[in-house]
Amino acid sequence: MNTKKSNNKQKRDLFIQNAFEDVNKVKDFSKLYTRVFCVFAKLGLYLDAKQENFFGNENWGNSECMDDLKLSTKDFLTRYIK
Repeated sequence: MNTKKSNNKQKRDLFIQNAFEDVNKVKDFSKLYTRVFCVFAKLGLYLDAKQENFFGNENWGNSECMDDLKLSTKDFLTRYIK
């Protein structure tokens, strides 16, 4: 039973990593919002993001916050992918 839990955790971690890599590939800040939106929509997480006001903060307009936005995206994915 413990092996099954470990295997599921590894699959979950890999799934999150793959989703995050899709976001992390973006080098142009102007495309980050669209990429994150598409990844969330593809995973069925857009309504959760909307409830959390994920896209509503002012960092989405500041290119200096790109790394912070990517980290908050990874945190969001980790919280909502089960």
